Amino acid sequence: EEDRAWDPTGTTCYEDLQLGLSLIKMLIDDVAAQNPDMGQIIRLLADGYQKKEILEIVKLNKGKTQGYAFIEKAQSLAKEIYLNNYC
Repeated sequence: EEDRAWDPTGTTCYEDLQLGLSLIKMLIDDVAAQNPDMGQIIRLLADGYQKKEILEIVKLNKGKTQGYAFIEKAQSLAKEIYLNNYC
């Protein structure tokens, strides 16, 4: 029965992971509330898509250079929201 006892020195990695994922979802929702396209971009970046792939998925009606600049702007907005609301 000792094997099933609660271990106060056990890891919290699963709880930490869940907290991190929840924070990312809230951040994406906050970005999307300000600009839906930017929210979609941040979601795709979080899912591991490359910027080139994102430009193919999200129809921004912008040229390649402007598209990359828009992605950078979305990242800046996400960083600003994170620093203002989650730190």
